Amino acid sequence: MAQWAGMSTGRTQDGRVVEAENSLRLAIAALRGADEAHRPAKAKNVKSLAEAVLSARVRRLKAVLNKSSEQRMTGQEKHTPAEVSAQRRNLEELQQSGVESVLKEFGIAATELDVTARSNTSLERTRGR
Repeated sequence: MAQWAGMSTGRTQDGRVVEAENSLRLAIAALRGADEAHRPAKAKNVKSLAEAVLSARVRRLKAVLNKSSEQRMTGQEKHTPAEVSAQRRNLEELQQSGVESVLKEFGIAATELDVTARSNTSLERTRGR
């Protein structure tokens, strides 16, 4: 059995998504309570955390898809082909929806941030895998 650093620490893809979402909620609360002098920095932080949420969600869906394909190869199917294709559609929709949909989900419009969108190179790299 292979062992690696961090094995059995409880850090999972789901945990990363939850942590990123909680951080985004706190950052949005800080942004709403910020004065005008600190608002640009807080807006940039919210945008960055929204990108982290999107990236974590994409990685979680990819992990689910990888796990389901491994199960098919071993002959121990837990997911039907319909469930796998539904997950693939969810992944495509999530990648296409972008950061703006994450911000909308958390109750803040991208226009409120007044921050120019930076390219999310980490998300772009994960699309090809």
